[in-house]
Amino acid sequence: MIEGHCDCGGVAVRLAKAPNRINACPCGYCRQIGAQWSYFKPANVTVTGQTHGYTRAAHRIDFRRCATCGTLICWQPRGGDMSVMGVHMLLFPEKLRAGIPLTGDPLWDGAK
Repeated sequence: MIEGHCDCGGVAVRLAKAPNRINACPCGYCRQIGAQWSYFKPANVTVTGQTHGYTRAAHRIDFRRCATCGTLICWQPRGGDMSVMGVHMLLFPEKLRAGIPLTGDPLWDGAK
């Protein structure tokens, strides 16, 4: 199990295992917020602490941030395919991320 935290430490994210890649999504929103995602089944991710969300209507995705410091935590689908969620990998120590390849692939066609 690996663990990452927001800036203030109020939100923790625990992953069952390290990802095999990190994705710098090329969509306009993700580029704007500097997101680097890895994708997991929700059952393999535990998020604790207070978060609030912003839902992008066009993609029905709920982006979660720490309610205190505003650090980006994850995204979760709202309805539809609930089999995957994105975790913001910059929450985790650099030494953990250092050996994981960084890609720039869109996850779905609407993200191009």
